[in-house]
Amino acid sequence: MSNDYGAHWQRLGTDLPLEPVNVIREDLKNEQILYVGTDNGLYVSFDAGIHFIPWNGSLPRVAIHDMVIQARENELVLGTHGRSIYIAKLDLVQEYANVKDKDLVLFDVKEIKYNKNLGRMGSVYARPDSIDVMMHYFVKDSGLCTFRILNQQGAELNRFTQNASYGFNTAHYNLSVAENAIKQFKQPLKKADDGRYYLLPGEYTLEVSNATGLIEMTPLIIKEAEKK
Repeated sequence: MSNDYGAHWQRLGTDLPLEPVNVIREDLKNEQILYVGTDNGLYVSFDAGIHFIPWNGSLPRVAIHDMVIQARENELVLGTHGRSIYIAKLDLVQEYANVKDKDLVLFDVKEIKYNKNLGRMGSVYARPDSIDVMMHYFVKDSGLCTFRILNQQGAELNRFTQNASYGFNTAHYNLSVAENAIKQFKQPLKKADDGRYYLLPGEYTLEVSNATGLIEMTPLIIKEAEKK
């Protein structure tokens, strides 16, 4: 890399594996973030190429032959060999510089449209309607994290745990209510066809805590569907 039109050069990617590099792209919002596609996967640098880490998760170790960043959707689109097109949102990646030194960060959850048919089957052979609310969070230390869903009075409506690894993690929640918490609702909850109870429209709180007891919270809003 050169910052003075070639008068001086700095070698980048010294910690990348010894494998062919096919493509490199600079993040559109943060010039310190670089994406490198090789014959064996995707790597990301947060310090303009001084250090790289592998992109893990749902992306297999395949050859990356091309990539483009879609500005409007803020997505990274990869052309791979043998695994077709891979698309990933970059919102969390671009947050790394703001959270890397924090022990625990819970990101905002988008408003959810209420579905009165959650857990119900449209026919005998149909699967029950379901929802997968993705809750993104960052941890500095790997370990067990506990999630709780609370009502406006602070009463617990459900809880679950997840083993988190250093970095960004995603927890999944189906909006169900624990059976011992249905008494917290003034309006009676009806058991769905899948045997679960589900949250009604309203404002709730999502809480996550790590093994040391550090707590982060964010609103969880379920919005009533607009009447046509």
